[in-house]
Amino acid sequence: MKSAELFRSFPIRRLGGFDLIMSRSKSLSELSQDELKEFAIRLEADDYTFQRYHGIPQLRVWEALALHHYLDPAMLGLNRKGRLAELKRAAYKLLPSSVRLLNFVASVPPLLQDIDQGKLVCVKATDDLLQSFTTPERFKTYVANQRLGVYPQRASPRKSEAFDPASLPPELRDMWEGRELWKTIDQGGKVVPGRRSTEPDLVQFFVGRDYSLHQSEVLASILRPSYARHIGRPPKAG
Repeated sequence: MKSAELFRSFPIRRLGGFDLIMSRSKSLSELSQDELKEFAIRLEADDYTFQRYHGIPQLRVWEALALHHYLDPAMLGLNRKGRLAELKRAAYKLLPSSVRLLNFVASVPPLLQDIDQGKLVCVKATDDLLQSFTTPERFKTYVANQRLGVYPQRASPRKSEAFDPASLPPELRDMWEGRELWKTIDQGGKVVPGRRSTEPDLVQFFVGRDYSLHQSEVLASILRPSYARHIGRPPKAG
């Protein structure tokens, strides 16, 4: 059965994550924290997701990686230029409520290196290695050989565990603490949206954590919310 016929054999469900984003004028970097959380929920792969991809003989590498992390490839939209960098910024902003998207984007660099070195058997797309094709069997072997550092577990909507910042790696813990400094008064913080004097100086915060000035500026830009009055723009994609 061809993939197009396979997709037609299943009922159409309501709009998902990227349809939600594309229906608005905002980019991912402009979404509020609540909107980003909704986006992350819609990215989660469910039984319908795996049913859609069951029996397909070939997958793009990024699709296989997304399914490995229990994300719905159709919602990621990685056939778009610059989407990976946008997803990475969104993943940092979602900490600590969700680490699934961050685990996915963090797996991309070693995956690309393994494709380039032939450690993952696939039909290479020279202009964009993430668009290379592989089979589910080959990707399963690749994962079984411990080529990926993260082995995720499927999320359970019925189970919610208390978050402990101390459980994060040092770099992620620093980013989480930096984002906490942006909490508004109604969120239990000190920031008054629109009042510059209440905004934290995250550059100095990260410099004080022994990051370089460039790294500190990039992290401060990533974590800066859309309502901030701080002059500057988020780092460019790529």
